[in-house]
Amino acid sequence: MYHGFGRRPRDADPHNLFVPAADLERQLDMVARYLRPLDLDGFLAGLGRRRWPGRSVLVTIDDGYASTLDVAAPLLAGRGIPAVVFVCPGVLGGTSAWMQEMPGEPLLDADGVRALGEYGIEVASHGLDHTLLPGLPPEQLREQVEGSAARLADLLGSRPRVFAYPEGRFDEAAARAVREAGYEAAFSVTERDGRFGVPRRGVTARDSALVFAAKLLPGFDRVERLSVGSPKVRRLAARALRQRPR
Repeated sequence: MYHGFGRRPRDADPHNLFVPAADLERQLDMVARYLRPLDLDGFLAGLGRRRWPGRSVLVTIDDGYASTLDVAAPLLAGRGIPAVVFVCPGVLGGTSAWMQEMPGEPLLDADGVRALGEYGIEVASHGLDHTLLPGLPPEQLREQVEGSAARLADLLGSRPRVFAYPEGRFDEAAARAVREAGYEAAFSVTERDGRFGVPRRGVTARDSALVFAAKLLPGFDRVERLSVGSPKVRRLAARALRQRPR
C-alpha cells in the first residue's frame, strides 16, 4: 500500500507517506525481479479460492495524489507492474484537505484519473471525499459508498470493482454497505475481515531497502503484531533493518 510519491519536507509530510522516486524505482525493481505482480483480475480470482500463485503481490495506491500519475505510473508501466489506485471522486482536482497536517497536496483531476488506465492501472473507490465511515448515518454512508461508485462510473464508463476504506477504518455497517453496493472486495490497512476487510502492508518514506525487503516476506505481519507490545524489540528491529528516522 502506497500513498504519494516524490520528496517532501518533513513538515509537508508528517506521516512519511511520500516515497521518493529513487526508492520507488528500487522497490519496483525488487518486486519485478522476485515476485509475481497481479492485476485486479488475478487478485480477485485468488481471493475467491483463498489461494494465489506463489510470490504473488498486488500493488495498491490510496488517495489519488497527482504524484501517482506524474511519478509512479511511468515507473510501474516500465516494469510491467499493474496496480490499483483508490481515488475520491468528490474531490478530484482538489487537495488533501481532509488531512489537517498536510491539507495542500494536489489530487488528480478527472483527466488524470482517466489517464491512469493507459499505464495498466485500475481505478477504484476510496469513498466520495475521504470521510471516515465508522458511525456514519445510513444516508451519508450510502453517499460515500454507492455515490462514489456512481461518480466513477460516470467518469470512466464502468463501476469500480473494489473499495478501500479511508484510513483503513470500517465497522460492520460500512462493510455491509460496501458489499450491498456491489463491490467485489474491500481493503483495510491492518484489520482483517474476509474479502471485505483485506489488510495491506504500508510502504513509507522511512523504509530502507532492508525494511522493504522484510515487508515482502510471508511472515512479516505476524512478527509485526508480536512486536507491538514490545517497544524495545521494535527499536532493535528498526536498527537492524536500518529504518530511517521519523
